[in-house]
Amino acid sequence: MKRRMKIHWRFLLSYLIPGMVFLWIAGYFLVPEISGWRRLLFSLFLGAVFWMIYGGVSRTILRPLEEIEEGVRRFAEGYFNWKIRLRDTRSELGVLSGRLNQMAEGIQDKLQKLSNSLAESQALLGGMEEGVLILDLQGRVKKMNESMLAILPQSFPADLGKHYLEVFRDPELNDLIQTTLASGQGLKKSLSFLSQPDKIYQVQSSLIRDPESKTGGVVMVFHDVSEMKRLERVRQEFVGNVSHELKTPIFNIQGYILTLIDGGMDDPKINKLYLERTVKSIDRMISIVEDLESINKLESGELKLKMESFNII
Repeated sequence: MKRRMKIHWRFLLSYLIPGMVFLWIAGYFLVPEISGWRRLLFSLFLGAVFWMIYGGVSRTILRPLEEIEEGVRRFAEGYFNWKIRLRDTRSELGVLSGRLNQMAEGIQDKLQKLSNSLAESQALLGGMEEGVLILDLQGRVKKMNESMLAILPQSFPADLGKHYLEVFRDPELNDLIQTTLASGQGLKKSLSFLSQPDKIYQVQSSLIRDPESKTGGVVMVFHDVSEMKRLERVRQEFVGNVSHELKTPIFNIQGYILTLIDGGMDDPKINKLYLERTVKSIDRMISIVEDLESINKLESGELKLKMESFNII
């Protein structure tokens, strides 16, 4: 209401009242014979004419301007669902109000899409098993997901806004970030932290770029590969044990055959003894191969364990 009165008073003081005064003075000098009650009637006539002009201007210009000003104020406060409603939509002010409404609808639509995209991103980050850490160009922590909390040596959300060196204090991680910023390429590196010496993380870093290809920061993904590394060690140990188990019967067979070649075949007793031992070594090798096949079937699910009850006494 105050804004509307302000617009009306501004129009009155700027145009209507000065115009009335000007015409009244002009009439006084141009028609000096008008005096007394005629001059009063002339003044009343001018007042009525200007009041009619003011009413027409108020209906056609001032009120639409008031509606447009109110709409723009609402838009500036963030109420983009507000509509500027004018009776005459074909006038210049009506077309302007329509454009402003379209602009507000476009901004509202973009904000809604941005909000949905942000919610999807947060849901995606929250559902990831990998820890995600986002840094700005100054190395300050901007964002992280829930999985990252298990990796951080300090408490959340106190880490937000801190420099990453205050959070990790790891020279290898620092080298990875600096190299990523310098090269502009994504990198991978296996790291372990002093706060979690039993954990091994595969850290992948990449740059964040805006639509103009300007660097906006660094995103880092921490994948816990501790179990995978443990299984890799178990596999290596298993392969070493199997190799050792296979070497023993192979060397035995080689020795028996060489002995037979060197003359053992001339003695029937030695010939029979070494051939029997060769067969036992071959059976041992077959047993090892069958065990490997059973392990492979267990891992692939082809072999099912059949559980049965029995008396231990």
